Amino acid sequence: MSLPFFWAIWAVRALTSYLIDRSVGARALWPMLLLPLRDWLSAAIMVGSASGTEVHWRGQTMHVAPHPAASAPAPRSLSTGR
Repeated sequence: MSLPFFWAIWAVRALTSYLIDRSVGARALWPMLLLPLRDWLSAAIMVGSASGTEVHWRGQTMHVAPHPAASAPAPRSLSTGR
């Protein structure tokens, strides 16, 4: 079930890429073959960025501290006034 779903999604992604490339005047078809590689690299970057505490942007380094609410325990129940 998951393999046909993968191919269907990839086909939609490839068709969309082809239509966008065609609308801007690009005629090469080979970049579509690189779409799965690009998707895997994008996923790896997202996973890797979740563990970092520094952001390098426009020549500046910013340090990111964990948000206090992210480590706070969740409330036991929401009070409805009853």
